[in-house]
Amino acid sequence: MINIWNYKTMRLEISLKPSDEPQAVAFHPSGFHILVAFTDKVSMMNVLSSSIKEFNSVLMKNCREVRFSNGGHLFAAGGINQGIYVFNFYTGECPLNMQCKGHSTVRGIDWFDDDSGFCSTGGDSAYFYSLANQRETKSRIVERDFIIKNSQFYGIAKIPDGKNENALVVGNDKMIRFTNDSNNYSDAKVVISQIQMLASGKYFFCGVG
Repeated sequence: MINIWNYKTMRLEISLKPSDEPQAVAFHPSGFHILVAFTDKVSMMNVLSSSIKEFNSVLMKNCREVRFSNGGHLFAAGGINQGIYVFNFYTGECPLNMQCKGHSTVRGIDWFDDDSGFCSTGGDSAYFYSLANQRETKSRIVERDFIIKNSQFYGIAKIPDGKNENALVVGNDKMIRFTNDSNNYSDAKVVISQIQMLASGKYFFCGVG
């Protein structure tokens, strides 16, 4: 089921029951479109006044995470055993040099403030990708790799510091960790499955379960 809620009135505005079970969803920055990941494709949909309609889709199996860039012109999609693919939202194209390798299973993606790249997490690692690096060498920013052995990371939130060098990650060890310092962390006492940072960088909120 895909539900769109009005958070001010706390009311359900639009609901759609697709034939396939959605795996992930993302809102376009404009609020007029959404991405929905299914078992065999990522669907691009228009949000109308009382309905949701697909207008395009890209083939991608086992996608588990989708995220729009801040400008809305790109989106990143990641899943099981295939890394992260960066698509042009308006054309649906994904050049070969925009297929970002690294994770075996992608659990979280967050774009840099200027859309020059993104950070991601999955398994026991968090990686940083520069689109410029991808175009030139098809490689991530290896010196910023963050790995905690025997952990499983579930979510990541880029810290808006203007440097694109730090993020918060959460996982099964109940810790909230800074990726630029493995010794800088806080014990949340519970397993956190998702984390999001406000644009100001002053606050973040988490999902539990």
